Amino acid sequence: KHAREELHKRRAAVGTDKDPYVEQEVFTVGEIISRYQKDGYLDKNLNGRSGGTLVEETRNCGKLLEFWKTIPVSAVTDAMCDRYRDWRIKGAKNGKGKRVIDRELNTLNNAFRYAKRRAIVRLNPVADRPRYQSSKEVRHCREFMPGNADELHEFVGVLMQNPHSVVLGFQMLFEGMTGLRTSEMLKL
Repeated sequence: KHAREELHKRRAAVGTDKDPYVEQEVFTVGEIISRYQKDGYLDKNLNGRSGGTLVEETRNCGKLLEFWKTIPVSAVTDAMCDRYRDWRIKGAKNGKGKRVIDRELNTLNNAFRYAKRRAIVRLNPVADRPRYQSSKEVRHCREFMPGNADELHEFVGVLMQNPHSVVLGFQMLFEGMTGLRTSEMLKL
């Protein structure tokens, strides 16, 4: 894809006084995000994304464009990130929305990092962006897991007593012993 773009630039510059290697200036954040989308959401090593990460980047870019589309790159500051947070919290459906905002701003960071690699911008203005979800507020599954195998078997034993929940008992046992999520276990 990039080779085709380069060939197009060279052919377009033949017979003109224009330098085919001069990148066009990008004036809005929306253009940065659109270029990131168009080129396939490449990561910091310029490799394509796949699976859940690709789905999340696609969803986040759609939401980011609603707010950032017309904002100039030169206006991107921590204060603008705060305005985005305020705008985004108004539309939050579940919880406080802080973790989602951090994930979306991470996607914006990825887009600017990609633009920097492609020499579209010189600096990534959201590299040191503020974080809105405190690490003290994050709850991980490991906080609720059984302390040892005997405790896990005790929990599973309750499910094994009823013939209608034996399957759930085995599912819980396999998840506890392998560390897989429920969705991953069901795919297995």
